[in-house]
Amino acid sequence: MKWARASKDHPGSLFIIAAMHQAGECGLERSEEKMRSLLKVCAEGGYKDGQEEYAAMCWWGKGGGVDRETSLRYASLACRDGDTDIRENLPQAACLLGWLYQFGEGGVDKSVTLAKHYLQLSADGEHPMAYFQLAEVLITESLATYDNLINIPGFSQLPKALYWARKSVAENDKKGIHSRTGITESKAFVKRLEAKVPNRCAECNKGKSMQQFSEITILNNGPKLMCCVR
Repeated sequence: MKWARASKDHPGSLFIIAAMHQAGECGLERSEEKMRSLLKVCAEGGYKDGQEEYAAMCWWGKGGGVDRETSLRYASLACRDGDTDIRENLPQAACLLGWLYQFGEGGVDKSVTLAKHYLQLSADGEHPMAYFQLAEVLITESLATYDNLINIPGFSQLPKALYWARKSVAENDKKGIHSRTGITESKAFVKRLEAKVPNRCAECNKGKSMQQFSEITILNNGPKLMCCVR
């Protein structure tokens, strides 16, 4: 805190002081309002972590009212330097952009393509709140592209959507983190998808056990559900 105060003109120092206000540490008042005020200055100073956190505060309305347009602005600034950085360091900002494009909020039009792009980056960066939304967007994209079909011969989004939906449920069960729809609805979503793909392969649409799908995923430590062992 001593050195953060000494270098308070640096946006990174303001980020530290804002975190202290959030927790009420080092003799500082616990105040979301002061945290929000400091994060805004930090974000304006170009500090990307500050931009991400301020975008999240504006999305959720912490320390002030919900402000989707401001959330869009700062999440976009945080994500401006490329996909690799987003996956590794700023998955929350990418998740916010995914939501904004998914629901057409903050002054942007709905875009399934952009929503999927940012939610995929966020999910690859292991942000748990992106998992369910990505699964939902994958199904929405399939319905829009293939005339209300989600499981057609030769291609299907279902295995990939199932992977992320199951990952969302697992994360909810493990950490108590709830998506927009909640754990009960997430589990119901998974069951509805499973009912549509009993033992089906995404590439050839021929039967293959879901147990083997799961084993392939575990062995490869990732979402390898695009096709069966053929």
